[in-house]
Amino acid sequence: MKINKINILLISSVLIIGCSREPEKGNDDSSTNTAQSITNSDFSITNYSTYNNSSSSDSGVVYQINDDSGFYDNQPSSSSSSTSCVFLDALSTVTFEEDSNNTYKLAINDMSIEDCFGSISDITITSSKGSFYMYGVVIVDSSGNAIDVTGKTFSNACSNCYLKSKAQAMYMSVSGTSSQGNIELISKQLISQSDGTACNWNSSSTYTSDCYQQSYNSSAVGTDSTIALHKLIFKSGLDGSSSGTYFTGGTITFQYNNWNGTMTYSSNSTSAAPTYSATDGTNSVSGTYNYSSSSSRSKRDNNLNTNLLDQQLINSFQNFVF
Repeated sequence: MKINKINILLISSVLIIGCSREPEKGNDDSSTNTAQSITNSDFSITNYSTYNNSSSSDSGVVYQINDDSGFYDNQPSSSSSSTSCVFLDALSTVTFEEDSNNTYKLAINDMSIEDCFGSISDITITSSKGSFYMYGVVIVDSSGNAIDVTGKTFSNACSNCYLKSKAQAMYMSVSGTSSQGNIELISKQLISQSDGTACNWNSSSTYTSDCYQQSYNSSAVGTDSTIALHKLIFKSGLDGSSSGTYFTGGTITFQYNNWNGTMTYSSNSTSAAPTYSATDGTNSVSGTYNYSSSSSRSKRDNNLNTNLLDQQLINSFQNFVF
């Protein structure tokens, strides 16, 4: 039976807003990590949904552009709830292990995420599973020397150090029942950062090399499924500011599914919103970047300071597309 869209949006809203604490459920003892098996092949490039050029709905590429805080020098601070669940708590306590090729990894194996949903009227969750896997992690100090972070958490890994590269995968599935039928949600996310060159700025707050970031999201709600690709390349020579809203000078190239574009920044003003242009090969859009929630901001930085990556991962969890 087809599920009422209101119920789907209700569950999605709970995921995005945050997690409500309930009495903890028992975690699975299995060491299986479903997220570890997620690869690019899970996201067929022939099945991307095609964004239109609308600015009024999330099916429009203009909406996607304006909703992406990656184009800020100072990106908006998180508005996530202060409450949590066992799965999100684990993101703060899991530790790095040594991986091959002088890299590091960490994992949260398959576990129940039922307590992340709280109480939802007319919906009973019958099964759930979430797992997380980060790999290919290289962390360096300000001189570019690799740092051993074995046994360290995000918050105590080091100070004044930078992510040189990483990839992370997250898996989430939820099944349940309601008066209008059965519910099944499945989400996969894969994110990579950097092509092997450090993404930090130099002492002049300038990107010294191209910084590559790419994310795939797939979601299945019952029989309906979607796949999304977002890609940003912060170009070398792009200037940042410790207090400004926007970058100055240079460009960021981007892709949203079938749309490719460029964000261009003013050469002398951090208060001047950048302009963009993008095309899907047939249609084109252009305009001035207008992020929809431009209040409270916190400094954008790839420095691995306390709780920075914790929040990044929590944001990733909350931003799954349904």
